[in-house]
Amino acid sequence: NYHNAKLSILEGVIARGDRRLAKVIYTAWKNGAKFDGWSDLFKFDIWMAAFEACNINPKYYNELPIDEIKYDIDEFKLDKKAIETFHELNKPILGICAGIQAINVTFGGTLNQKIEGHNIDSYHDINIKKNSFIYEFYSKEKENVNSFHIQSIKKVANNFKVTATAEDGTIEAIENGNIIGVQWHPEKENNIEFFEHFIKRYISKEQIEE
Repeated sequence: NYHNAKLSILEGVIARGDRRLAKVIYTAWKNGAKFDGWSDLFKFDIWMAAFEACNINPKYYNELPIDEIKYDIDEFKLDKKAIETFHELNKPILGICAGIQAINVTFGGTLNQKIEGHNIDSYHDINIKKNSFIYEFYSKEKENVNSFHIQSIKKVANNFKVTATAEDGTIEAIENGNIIGVQWHPEKENNIEFFEHFIKRYISKEQIEE
């Protein structure tokens, strides 16, 4: 049976997404997307534009928007407040995909507003640095991970270290104490062990019982 590959990509992203997808779906609908599986109604470009419109506005790291991206929705201030509150309380933070970007900008880093080669549902290798949470979990210096993002880290926030990069140099993981950010989606692989490792590493039994 034939199934449109781009439609499959979108279905996978929506199936695995979180609350941030709500603004993407709304933006795509406003721009004329049809919530239908028929190929003649499916407009992949509209959905990609919706994802771009819902990225972190560059005003938060003192840059101007690039011409091809319009930032119509601003939810980052909510993410920023949550990250700052957790940090003030010394609570561990795990950021995934847009989460690593939000962490980086919250602590003073910047982003590449648009990159190529990572905006499809594909897999690529990452190089992992030793003496890191990521290496501690995978126990090797290379791992194959999934990738679906339009923005990426440019300038790393102060006090954070880069602990994984893609072959093209894209930053895939950053760490600072009990704050971890990864650009890929371990949840998409049902990698429960990744989250269990994070909990065991940074959250005490007493905190869990609270």
